[in-house]
Amino acid sequence: MLDFLSSECFKRRVKVERSYEDEQLMILADSRQLRQVFLNLILNSLDAMDGCEGGTLSVSTWQRDSYLLLAIADTGFGIPREHLEHIFDPFFTTKSNGTGLGLSIVRDIITEHNGTITFDSVVGVGTRCTLRFPLCRSSKATPESVGYQQ
Repeated sequence: MLDFLSSECFKRRVKVERSYEDEQLMILADSRQLRQVFLNLILNSLDAMDGCEGGTLSVSTWQRDSYLLLAIADTGFGIPREHLEHIFDPFFTTKSNGTGLGLSIVRDIITEHNGTITFDSVVGVGTRCTLRFPLCRSSKATPESVGYQQ
């Protein structure tokens, strides 16, 4: 998704940083649904940096125990504390043209993949979203072998 959105990042003068601990980490997932997750989260980060004279979008992955962790961080305006508790509520939005469904859908997709999503944010500094997914125990894992329904 970073490659797909590279022209948008360039247009908004956002610097992109990538840090992948191990590109061989595997999770069992519906790639189409995860593309939607990453698209929503990256676009939210880009929107949060509007008016910040550029900014930095960082994407990193690493392994902790038997989980893949993926973080998307921005140097945008940050999310006020009173909004953080509502960001997953359907129809909650602070955007004038938003539907308030993006993060609700993101959370549902991540939950369907036995994952979790958390946000840490400081107003005036930025936001970090961390996704956590269980790693495949075998390179021969199939959706059926681990009980995942598509």
